[in-house]
Amino acid sequence: MSTMNPNNLVMTMMGAGLLWVGWFGFNAGSTIQSGLDTARALTMTQVSAASGALTWLIIEGLIFRKATSLGFVSGILAGLVVITPAAGVVQPLGAIILGALSSIACYYALNAKTKLGYDDSLDCFGIHGIGSGLGVLLLAFFIRDSWMQAAAANIAGWNAFNQFLVQLKGMAATIALAAVGTALIYFIVEKSVGFRIEEESEVMGLDQSLHGEHGYGLIH
Repeated sequence: MSTMNPNNLVMTMMGAGLLWVGWFGFNAGSTIQSGLDTARALTMTQVSAASGALTWLIIEGLIFRKATSLGFVSGILAGLVVITPAAGVVQPLGAIILGALSSIACYYALNAKTKLGYDDSLDCFGIHGIGSGLGVLLLAFFIRDSWMQAAAANIAGWNAFNQFLVQLKGMAATIALAAVGTALIYFIVEKSVGFRIEEESEVMGLDQSLHGEHGYGLIH
Protein backbone atom coordinates (compact mmCIF):
# COMPACT_ATOMS: atom_id res chain seq x y z
CA MET A 1 0.00 0.00 0.00
CA SER A 2 2.94 2.29 0.53
CA THR A 3 3.39 2.52 -3.25
CA MET A 4 -0.11 3.87 -3.80
CA ASN A 5 -0.41 7.51 -4.78
CA PRO A 6 -1.63 9.49 -1.72
CA ASN A 7 -4.39 11.02 -3.82
CA ASN A 8 -5.59 7.58 -4.85
CA LEU A 9 -5.47 6.46 -1.22
CA VAL A 10 -7.69 9.35 -0.15
CA MET A 11 -10.16 8.57 -2.95
CA THR A 12 -10.16 4.88 -2.02
CA MET A 13 -10.92 5.54 1.65
CA MET A 14 -13.60 8.08 0.78
CA GLY A 15 -15.20 5.62 -1.62
CA ALA A 16 -15.16 2.87 0.99
CA GLY A 17 -16.84 5.16 3.52
CA LEU A 18 -19.55 6.10 1.05
CA LEU A 19 -20.09 2.44 0.19
CA TRP A 20 -20.36 1.46 3.84
CA VAL A 21 -22.97 4.13 4.56
CA GLY A 22 -24.82 3.51 1.31
CA TRP A 23 -25.01 -0.22 2.03
CA PHE A 24 -27.35 0.48 4.94
CA GLY A 25 -29.85 1.87 2.47
CA PHE A 26 -29.27 -1.10 0.21
CA ASN A 27 -29.86 -3.80 2.84
CA ALA A 28 -32.16 -2.11 5.34
CA GLY A 29 -34.01 -0.25 2.60
CA SER A 30 -34.84 -3.54 0.91
CA THR A 31 -37.41 -4.20 3.64
CA ILE A 32 -39.53 -1.34 2.19
CA GLN A 33 -40.58 -0.31 5.67
CA SER A 34 -39.28 1.08 8.95
CA GLY A 35 -39.59 -1.56 11.64
CA LEU A 36 -37.89 -4.43 13.40
CA ASP A 37 -36.83 -6.14 10.18
CA THR A 38 -35.25 -2.90 9.00
CA ALA A 39 -33.32 -2.50 12.25
CA ARG A 40 -32.14 -6.09 12.07
CA ALA A 41 -30.88 -5.73 8.53
CA LEU A 42 -29.11 -2.47 9.35
CA THR A 43 -27.46 -3.87 12.48
CA MET A 44 -26.28 -7.08 10.82
CA THR A 45 -24.82 -5.05 7.97
CA GLN A 46 -22.77 -2.97 10.39
CA VAL A 47 -21.63 -5.98 12.40
CA SER A 48 -20.54 -8.00 9.36
CA ALA A 49 -18.68 -5.10 7.75
CA ALA A 50 -16.78 -4.44 10.97
CA SER A 51 -16.00 -8.13 11.36
CA GLY A 52 -14.76 -8.36 7.78
CA ALA A 53 -12.53 -5.31 8.15
CA LEU A 54 -11.02 -6.53 11.43
CA THR A 55 -10.42 -10.03 10.07
CA TRP A 56 -8.62 -8.74 6.97
CA LEU A 57 -6.37 -6.57 9.13
CA ILE A 58 -5.59 -9.58 11.33
CA ILE A 59 -4.74 -11.68 8.25
CA GLU A 60 -2.35 -9.01 6.97
CA GLY A 61 -0.85 -8.57 10.42
CA LEU A 62 -0.13 -12.29 10.73
CA ILE A 63 1.25 -12.69 7.21
CA PHE A 64 3.00 -9.36 6.55
CA ARG A 65 3.44 -8.04 10.09
CA LYS A 66 1.57 -4.89 9.11
CA ALA A 67 -1.94 -3.86 8.15
CA THR A 68 -2.83 -1.70 5.15
CA SER A 69 -5.56 0.75 4.25
CA LEU A 70 -6.35 -1.21 1.10
CA GLY A 71 -6.73 -4.35 3.21
CA PHE A 72 -9.07 -2.48 5.56
CA VAL A 73 -11.21 -1.40 2.61
CA SER A 74 -11.19 -4.90 1.13
CA GLY A 75 -12.33 -6.34 4.46
CA ILE A 76 -15.18 -3.85 4.67
CA LEU A 77 -16.41 -4.88 1.23
CA ALA A 78 -16.02 -8.58 2.01
CA GLY A 79 -18.19 -8.13 5.09
CA LEU A 80 -20.78 -6.07 3.24
CA VAL A 81 -21.26 -8.41 0.30
CA VAL A 82 -21.49 -11.56 2.41
CA ILE A 83 -24.20 -10.15 4.68
CA THR A 84 -26.37 -8.76 1.88
CA PRO A 85 -28.33 -11.98 1.26
CA ALA A 86 -28.39 -12.78 4.97
CA ALA A 87 -28.99 -9.44 6.69
CA GLY A 88 -32.68 -10.03 7.36
CA VAL A 89 -32.43 -13.57 8.75
CA VAL A 90 -29.24 -14.00 10.81
CA GLN A 91 -28.31 -12.99 14.35
CA PRO A 92 -25.26 -10.93 15.40
CA LEU A 93 -23.06 -13.99 15.97
CA GLY A 94 -23.91 -15.21 12.49
CA ALA A 95 -23.05 -11.80 11.03
CA ILE A 96 -19.69 -11.81 12.83
CA ILE A 97 -18.83 -15.29 11.57
CA LEU A 98 -19.99 -14.57 8.02
CA GLY A 99 -17.94 -11.35 7.88
CA ALA A 100 -14.83 -13.14 9.12
CA LEU A 101 -15.22 -16.13 6.80
CA SER A 102 -15.83 -13.83 3.85
CA SER A 103 -12.60 -11.91 4.47
CA ILE A 104 -10.63 -15.16 4.68
CA ALA A 105 -12.20 -16.57 1.51
CA CYS A 106 -11.86 -13.31 -0.44
CA TYR A 107 -8.26 -12.82 0.64
CA TYR A 108 -7.26 -16.18 -0.77
CA ALA A 109 -9.42 -15.62 -3.85
CA LEU A 110 -7.38 -12.51 -4.63
CA ASN A 111 -4.18 -14.49 -4.19
CA ALA A 112 -5.54 -17.10 -6.59
CA LYS A 113 -6.16 -14.37 -9.18
CA THR A 114 -2.49 -13.41 -9.00
CA LYS A 115 -1.37 -17.00 -9.44
CA LEU A 116 -3.86 -17.92 -12.18
CA GLY A 117 -3.52 -14.59 -14.00
CA TYR A 118 -7.16 -14.08 -14.93
CA ASP A 119 -8.56 -10.60 -15.55
CA ASP A 120 -10.64 -9.24 -12.68
CA SER A 121 -10.83 -5.45 -12.68
CA LEU A 122 -11.14 -4.00 -9.17
CA ASP A 123 -11.26 -7.56 -7.78
CA CYS A 124 -14.99 -7.67 -8.45
CA PHE A 125 -15.20 -11.46 -8.65
CA GLY A 126 -12.65 -12.08 -5.90
CA ILE A 127 -14.64 -10.02 -3.39
CA HIS A 128 -18.16 -9.46 -4.67
CA GLY A 129 -18.52 -12.84 -6.35
CA ILE A 130 -16.87 -15.01 -3.72
CA GLY A 131 -18.19 -13.07 -0.74
CA SER A 132 -21.80 -12.87 -1.90
CA GLY A 133 -21.82 -16.53 -2.95
CA LEU A 134 -20.53 -17.48 0.48
CA GLY A 135 -23.30 -15.47 2.12
CA VAL A 136 -26.00 -17.04 -0.04
CA LEU A 137 -24.93 -20.55 0.95
CA LEU A 138 -23.80 -20.19 4.57
CA LEU A 139 -26.76 -18.11 5.75
CA ALA A 140 -28.65 -21.42 5.98
CA PHE A 141 -26.60 -22.36 9.05
CA PHE A 142 -27.05 -19.05 10.89
CA ILE A 143 -30.75 -18.34 10.38
CA ARG A 144 -32.63 -17.14 13.45
CA ASP A 145 -34.48 -19.90 15.31
CA SER A 146 -37.79 -18.08 14.94
CA TRP A 147 -37.39 -17.95 11.15
CA MET A 148 -36.48 -21.62 10.95
CA GLN A 149 -39.38 -22.59 13.21
CA ALA A 150 -41.78 -20.67 11.00
CA ALA A 151 -40.47 -22.54 7.96
CA ALA A 152 -40.71 -25.89 9.79
CA ALA A 153 -44.34 -25.11 10.67
CA ASN A 154 -45.18 -25.09 6.96
CA ILE A 155 -42.88 -27.93 5.90
CA ALA A 156 -42.39 -30.76 8.39
CA GLY A 157 -38.79 -31.58 9.21
CA TRP A 158 -37.37 -28.46 7.59
CA ASN A 159 -33.80 -27.88 8.71
CA ALA A 160 -30.62 -25.98 7.84
CA PHE A 161 -29.54 -28.57 5.28
CA ASN A 162 -32.87 -28.26 3.44
CA GLN A 163 -32.42 -24.50 3.38
CA PHE A 164 -28.85 -24.92 2.13
CA LEU A 165 -30.08 -26.94 -0.84
CA VAL A 166 -32.62 -24.25 -1.68
CA GLN A 167 -29.91 -21.59 -1.51
CA LEU A 168 -27.61 -23.72 -3.67
CA LYS A 169 -30.26 -24.20 -6.35
CA GLY A 170 -31.04 -20.51 -6.36
CA MET A 171 -27.39 -19.57 -6.72
CA ALA A 172 -26.88 -22.11 -9.51
CA ALA A 173 -29.84 -20.68 -11.42
CA THR A 174 -28.48 -17.16 -10.95
CA ILE A 175 -25.02 -18.14 -12.20
CA ALA A 176 -26.53 -19.87 -15.25
CA LEU A 177 -28.66 -16.83 -16.09
CA ALA A 178 -25.70 -14.47 -15.65
CA ALA A 179 -23.46 -16.68 -17.80
CA VAL A 180 -25.94 -16.82 -20.66
CA GLY A 181 -26.69 -13.10 -20.43
CA THR A 182 -23.00 -12.18 -20.30
CA ALA A 183 -22.20 -14.39 -23.29
CA LEU A 184 -24.99 -12.73 -25.27
CA ILE A 185 -23.83 -9.22 -24.36
CA TYR A 186 -20.23 -10.13 -25.22
CA PHE A 187 -21.27 -11.45 -28.63
CA ILE A 188 -23.27 -8.29 -29.45
CA VAL A 189 -20.51 -5.93 -28.30
CA GLU A 190 -17.75 -7.88 -30.06
CA LYS A 191 -19.65 -7.93 -33.35
CA SER A 192 -20.59 -4.25 -33.15
CA VAL A 193 -18.05 -1.92 -31.53
CA GLY A 194 -15.47 -4.47 -30.42
CA PHE A 195 -14.80 -5.76 -26.93
CA ARG A 196 -11.20 -4.58 -26.48
CA ILE A 197 -9.40 -1.40 -27.44
CA GLU A 198 -5.91 -1.25 -28.91
CA GLU A 199 -3.10 -2.24 -26.56
CA GLU A 200 -1.44 1.17 -26.80
CA SER A 201 -4.63 2.92 -25.73
CA GLU A 202 -5.14 0.43 -22.90
CA VAL A 203 -1.62 1.02 -21.58
CA MET A 204 -2.14 4.78 -21.79
CA GLY A 205 -5.29 4.43 -19.71
CA LEU A 206 -8.93 4.74 -20.73
CA ASP A 207 -9.34 8.11 -19.03
CA GLN A 208 -6.75 9.64 -21.35
CA SER A 209 -7.20 7.58 -24.53
CA LEU A 210 -11.02 7.63 -24.65
CA HIS A 211 -11.95 10.77 -22.76
CA GLY A 212 -8.87 12.99 -22.93
CA GLU A 213 -8.85 13.39 -19.15
CA HIS A 214 -6.67 12.37 -16.21
CA GLY A 215 -8.23 10.30 -13.43
CA TYR A 216 -7.59 11.26 -9.79
CA GLY A 217 -6.02 14.55 -10.76
CA LEU A 218 -8.24 16.75 -8.60
CA ILE A 219 -6.22 16.65 -5.37
CA HIS A 220 -2.76 18.23 -5.18
